[in-house]
Amino acid sequence: MYQYAKLETTGIEKYDQIIERADVFLKETMVLRHYYTVALARFKHTCQQGELVEKGEEPSLEDCIMGLKGAVSEGSSLKVTADDGFCKLEVISDDEGQEVKQSKALKQAYRVFHNEYASVAKAILKDGPNICTALEKQDNGLDKIYMDHSAKQVSTNEKGPTKEEQEHEVVANKIVRNRAKVQHARREMDEALKMVETASRKIANVDHW
Repeated sequence: MYQYAKLETTGIEKYDQIIERADVFLKETMVLRHYYTVALARFKHTCQQGELVEKGEEPSLEDCIMGLKGAVSEGSSLKVTADDGFCKLEVISDDEGQEVKQSKALKQAYRVFHNEYASVAKAILKDGPNICTALEKQDNGLDKIYMDHSAKQVSTNEKGPTKEEQEHEVVANKIVRNRAKVQHARREMDEALKMVETASRKIANVDHW
């Protein structure tokens, strides 16, 4: 089950505005990554259930596309075309004007590929670069907050840190934890973009397999 833990706020409005903006992009990253994983797993499962690929070990994306290619009815073929930066699969009749009839298993896998897997893949390609830029910007903002408070938390008082210094330490520690999450989210989105781009190239080369 997908769960999202929000970033920690400081109680200081001007800082929390930065944190809340970062939260928006952090959540979007986690949601897209989660649904990409779910959609890919569902596509693979649908291909296995329809016996388009062998049951047993988890098939690769290439296995599933090859399964679809091999399952098209005689007199038709699987064509891959570009679609919003990703791929669209089309079953084309070799005889123009001839109605294309396909098995129920192929139709189900075809539907899951487009409605779920390709849909989230295109969302990642569309929104991912802007999310990465935004996360970097928010991380820089958090870094400035940290530098401000970490410098003020060093105590020169022999009796130990003052209440004000302790408060600066609390804020600084929250920012450290928040930055770790923001930086992790950016790496996650970078990785998601690379995965989708690689998948798109593999699918586009189906005619050469």
